[in-house]
Amino acid sequence: MANTQFRNLFFAVINLSCKRTTCKAIVKPCLALVKKILRDFPLMGPETRQVSEVVRDCAMLHLKSTFKDLREITCEILCLIPPMIGHWITNDNLTKRLDMKERICLLYTSPSPRD
Repeated sequence: MANTQFRNLFFAVINLSCKRTTCKAIVKPCLALVKKILRDFPLMGPETRQVSEVVRDCAMLHLKSTFKDLREITCEILCLIPPMIGHWITNDNLTKRLDMKERICLLYTSPSPRD
């Protein structure tokens, strides 16, 4: 029951950020919370794919933001969601499936091979 309530709250925060895309005062705290949740509770389990798709769809919307700090948080969020199992098998396959904005995020937020 607690997992369902937590997931519903998580989706409500994402939904709020997507409905208020022009209101930075609402979107920024929502994205910060999504980022913190994904960092503290990595996606695993049977709902990983569904949650990943919802987060990715929301992030794609926020990548179009006119606010640079929102785009930066969004890129960090995209790096926290796992690859879609069965969709992205290798890094080459991953970069072929990403659109241009996602590729740019991947380039600027992925750790370098020296790290």
